[in-house]
Amino acid sequence: MSTNGREHLRLQRELRDIQKERDGPVDAHIVDGNIFHWRGYIKGPIGTPYESGHFILTIKIPDDYPYNPPMIKFDTKIWHPNISSETGAICLDILNKEWSPALTIRTTLLSIQALLSAPEPDDPQDAEVAGMYKRSIDDFNQTARYSLFMRVYRNRLWTNTFAQDRSETREGKINMLVEMGFDVDAATYLSNVIMDDYLKVGSIQSNLEILQNKNAKLYDKSRAVAPFDTRQLYLSGYGRHWGEKLTYSVGLAYGSGILVGGTVGLAKGVAKGGATRKLRINSILNTCSVFGPGVANRTAAVTLLYCTLNNIIKFARNSPDNDPYNAPIAGLAAGAVYKITGPLKKSLAYSLSSGIIFSAIDLALKKGFI
Repeated sequence: MSTNGREHLRLQRELRDIQKERDGPVDAHIVDGNIFHWRGYIKGPIGTPYESGHFILTIKIPDDYPYNPPMIKFDTKIWHPNISSETGAICLDILNKEWSPALTIRTTLLSIQALLSAPEPDDPQDAEVAGMYKRSIDDFNQTARYSLFMRVYRNRLWTNTFAQDRSETREGKINMLVEMGFDVDAATYLSNVIMDDYLKVGSIQSNLEILQNKNAKLYDKSRAVAPFDTRQLYLSGYGRHWGEKLTYSVGLAYGSGILVGGTVGLAKGVAKGGATRKLRINSILNTCSVFGPGVANRTAAVTLLYCTLNNIIKFARNSPDNDPYNAPIAGLAAGAVYKITGPLKKSLAYSLSSGIIFSAIDLALKKGFI
């Protein structure tokens, strides 16, 4: 039997193996009767931002398969560090140097599905996505979920759910979006904007203002909601998600202040000493109880001012998340505002200290050091 004949038989067998498992995690079929051109399907893994998504892939098989790997890329747009958000190219070892003739198309598709569950940001295909993943997994998950939602929403969800009954309550639509993983602010906004677009033109447009306008005004009276850059939807824009970050940051600052202040108080108490053991213990407890909460309260207050001012400055300057100037400006302003009623020297000292500290923290976060 010729080599080409053996390849055909192997590929037909592999195709049967994939298709015999109904409702399996992966599937495939031949395109236009060409055994070397397949279309693959992967279900989004449970417990990931891709859950309940269905992803389509193009599979092109070389003539010398299985001695060389198939060429596979995503046709469906996806937000993932190891998959190009533009071309769908996949960065996976077994599609390159780690390929083995013992592997099959099915095992390769399953490996790609596993990659959706366990991204490798240190070996990225899309540097922008990998950078977000390293900075904040929460932001990455929300953005990936949003990307999946907008594709489904435009192609199917509106027709199947929203357009069937225009008299359905606005609250019902918002609740449905919340159940899909959107926070209340984002769900309210999407419900308003996308419904507006549908009622005007009878369909969901891929070039909605919500997706394209990066310089929209902060407030639009005609809709009574705030148009925004889509990158800000689940990042540090506004709403519950930003509030959760604020609470976390202030709490962390307070805890750090307690630790630093308590350590200073301990050192001062030990240095102060006392005539008896009881007096020495009282001295340590007194200095710890004074310095600990004192430093913690100041640290938390300045952090609260910093987070608020940083967000305001970001919106005012319409700057991206990686802008290097927001943190220094907000840090300087936070320290100055905190001591605005005090002596000028003290206000300047707080301003400079705050600017340096928050700039260093912001840089460390962006570089992935913390």
